[in-house]
Amino acid sequence: MSPPYSKIEPGSLITAELLNSMLKQLEEHEQRLDQLESALPGGKAGVAITAIFPTVPVRVGEELRLVGRNFGLPMNNVVTLAGKRVEQFNPGSSDTQLLFTVKPLPGLGEQSTPVQLTVSNPLGFASATVIVAPAAPAEPTGQVMISLTGAPQVHILKAGQSYDFIYTVTVLTNMDETFTFTPLVEPAWRARVVDEQEQVLEPAALLIGQGQAPLGTSEKVRVRLTIPPELPDDSSARLRLEAVSQRNPKLRGSSGEQHLKVGARPPLQADFPLALLGVREGATLKENEVVVDPRKRDARLDFQAQFLERGDYRLEPSVEGDPGGHWKISLQFGNRLSVEGPGFVRLKARLSADNMATTAELKLRIVSESRPGVASEVSHRIRLA
Repeated sequence: MSPPYSKIEPGSLITAELLNSMLKQLEEHEQRLDQLESALPGGKAGVAITAIFPTVPVRVGEELRLVGRNFGLPMNNVVTLAGKRVEQFNPGSSDTQLLFTVKPLPGLGEQSTPVQLTVSNPLGFASATVIVAPAAPAEPTGQVMISLTGAPQVHILKAGQSYDFIYTVTVLTNMDETFTFTPLVEPAWRARVVDEQEQVLEPAALLIGQGQAPLGTSEKVRVRLTIPPELPDDSSARLRLEAVSQRNPKLRGSSGEQHLKVGARPPLQADFPLALLGVREGATLKENEVVVDPRKRDARLDFQAQFLERGDYRLEPSVEGDPGGHWKISLQFGNRLSVEGPGFVRLKARLSADNMATTAELKLRIVSESRPGVASEVSHRIRLA
């Protein structure tokens, strides 16, 4: 070992001999550090993990990259993840990195989970913790609710005028997805989706982020309705907005119908989202109509409301355009509901008819008893097939 250096005073001559002596001492220190590291597990003479990529949770089916040293030949390493051995390394694996695809793991649920990763070979053993997430879904699934939450602020609708209707689209989905929106109205009328810059969107497509419970993800869609100038008062139409996932046609939603009449007030807007999610057991949903099997004349309907605050609510199901009372609608849990806080509530209903039933209008209105004036309504036509 080189002797310690004397203090160098200002103005002293720095010689080559002094510099060489310093370099020699640094080399000796480096050799001693190498010897110390070699004696420790994971030292330079042993296997070591220095980094793991990706740094965010890795999904089942994605590639995991271990960076380190002394892996040697990949085939000489035993790598386990959550106790399950990695059977194959990906191209690019070497002495300094091991690459492999994360396979399904025992006990991995729907949430990201920390698991132990180990590497062992003739030079030693190393371990680390890795956050593993479930495989990315192959296609979007979930629910879509559409409600009219912004109606034109005018006294009456007039022929030859255009009006904007604002719909709130709320999704509960397992991934981000792009939806295509289609406003539908009688042929003589015109309805188009417009953006904030008043530009018509054709096609009307909107990316909506993954919607998680309890509130989901909500976006606004503006529909501009134009009434032909030649229409007389009392001319009527039905307006609705439909949405469908671009990757899963079964993931779709509808606003229900808004009844419009020239010379009459605009429809009421909803204070919170409410929608008919689907029908089952004796009926189908075709172009916004609930079509009931005439052999059964009995169906189950699934409504859903997104309550924005706690409170007591009154549920008012009804059938309009059925003076003979041939249709019957009832809710599974009665006509009153107490909500403890914001979130979604599924409302199950039973719809039945006798053989004299004709096309009518089914409505479900929900009224807050805690806050007067707060209400929502959804409407669908019903008929026997």
